Amino acid sequence: MKVYYKSLIASLVAVSSLAVAVDKQQELTFELEATIPSERSYVKFSDPGFGSTKQEMVWDEDAYILNNVSTNLQARNTEGKISAHLLSAAVLEHEDTPANNIPLTIRVGSTDLGVGPTMAAEILTAANAADEKTLPLVVSPTGTPTYEGGNYTGEVTMVFDHEIP
Repeated sequence: MKVYYKSLIASLVAVSSLAVAVDKQQELTFELEATIPSERSYVKFSDPGFGSTKQEMVWDEDAYILNNVSTNLQARNTEGKISAHLLSAAVLEHEDTPANNIPLTIRVGSTDLGVGPTMAAEILTAANAADEKTLPLVVSPTGTPTYEGGNYTGEVTMVFDHEIP
């Protein structure tokens, strides 16, 4: 009989410790929300590092010219066309002499970009913008500039207008 009482006491202790464990439960609740746009419109560098690092136009000693800088853009607009323009003229500025500045041509796809919204050029038509397209981006010296020794710097800002009816 003593074994029976010992078993009964052990069972009660086990049940009471389970009850204590249940009392220590905790719940956390939070709500979620998501918005997925019906139109999908973007232009981005294929290489994300391209826009975050300074690009060098390398001097070709044999040809006596600056080599182009190029990369690809990924573009898409499920609602319509994409147009582009430059915020300001693209130029490599000479460190000392503005007369030595080198004008640049910025080409997206087969289109040279103009300066300002009135000079915006269509880089993707509404008919071909729904699927993501790869567009080459090429930065090159305009014409045949006179190259003077020194350091040059510049910044190019492209503006993309996404038609969304």
